[in-house]
Amino acid sequence: MATLQNVVSEIKKRDKFLIMGHIDPDGDCIGSVTALKMLLDQMGKKSELILHDFSVSNYLFLFSFFGLKTEESNYSSSSSTGHLFSGCQGCSLFSEIEIEDYADQEYTIIALDSASLDRLGEKGAQLAGDFFVINIDHHPDNPGYGDLNYVAPRAAAVGEIIYDLAEVLEVDLSPGPGTALAVALISDTGSLRYKNTSARILRILADLMDKGVDLYKINSSLYGQQKFTAVKLKGLALSALNRCCQDRVAWVCVDRDMLSRAGAETADASELVNSARDIKGVKVGLSFVETEDNKTKVSLRSVSEDIPVNKIAFTFGGGGHPMAAGCTVEQDIDQVVKQVLAEVKKFV
Repeated sequence: MATLQNVVSEIKKRDKFLIMGHIDPDGDCIGSVTALKMLLDQMGKKSELILHDFSVSNYLFLFSFFGLKTEESNYSSSSSTGHLFSGCQGCSLFSEIEIEDYADQEYTIIALDSASLDRLGEKGAQLAGDFFVINIDHHPDNPGYGDLNYVAPRAAAVGEIIYDLAEVLEVDLSPGPGTALAVALISDTGSLRYKNTSARILRILADLMDKGVDLYKINSSLYGQQKFTAVKLKGLALSALNRCCQDRVAWVCVDRDMLSRAGAETADASELVNSARDIKGVKVGLSFVETEDNKTKVSLRSVSEDIPVNKIAFTFGGGGHPMAAGCTVEQDIDQVVKQVLAEVKKFV
């Protein structure tokens, strides 16, 4: 395993970078990749940030640091990409790029928050096969698929690693990079509610605030602007909440009909698993969401590392952390519910 100094040395001696994260990017992923791009920009490096499609508009404010006029953005995952990054310097979406455009060029890939090569998506994995890859992550099941691997399982978020990287690189964290890193930390600690919220995370956030980061604005953007369709879907889903295992396991199911009734997208169901987990007495919360291509997206959350949901997710081709994991199964939602619950019961 490489050291942080090894990563710094490789970054300093290279000039052209492709920064990418995992499919279905979350707050840690989006915050970390945007922060890193801003840091590389400060260093005078040439870099391009390539993200997978995401429909959570709460994160759009981060791209204002790259010139995106968020008030004019018409981005929606239900309609391709809406040209999200039109006029946004150095940012692209995988759905809009052609692999051939990167041929015969000397790039270095920095993959963030991606536990496996598959998590980079088809195009991301293809690019990773063509260039030198620096793999920076905090998932304990990361196999070290890069040419240089820095995996820190004890880090609360990849954002924490990028904060440390910035210190060694001696680059400025205000205002843009610091805001992006705060998003990463707040997201992966569940707004400082999860067990990974250490004293160090609080000190880092305090330092970022001293540098001008506005936590109120971040929290307002992340949690104070819920979509009407997401709230409506939440009501429909929770009205059919289920429990088993002496009420220690709770789960919600969202099928295509429910999405249609709410006028919602699959991404609008992303936070439902937390509602299932947060019920008094529940040890494991689950959500099952039927996708447009007849697959089932499963999210798993536990209240203790004694029930390692990443092991359950791994059984179905997924992964994650002991207390937060996920997978996508190419089967009917009813079948997936039965199979996943059978695995969960082995641990509860």
